[in-house]
Amino acid sequence: PDSTALSDPCIPINIARIHRSAIYAADVVIPENNDEPRLGKDVNRKAEQDFFASVKEFHGAEITSTAVNGDWKDGKISSERFYYNKA
Repeated sequence: PDSTALSDPCIPINIARIHRSAIYAADVVIPENNDEPRLGKDVNRKAEQDFFASVKEFHGAEITSTAVNGDWKDGKISSERFYYNKA
């Protein structure tokens, strides 16, 4: 891939927008760390929009590990959990 395109700060935002609308079930459940889960695609979309609106600078991101389970509903993701350091 073109390294210039990967450094574009809009890439994560655009991927996230497409990601939610295309592959998440309407009643998706998404907790972050051990917080109470957010219920539904609309609630999760709003949380995502709030997060991206709060970002002042983007210096890159790295996925260090993933785990996949069978949480699918009608071909869409019905449950997902994020773990990250809040510090």
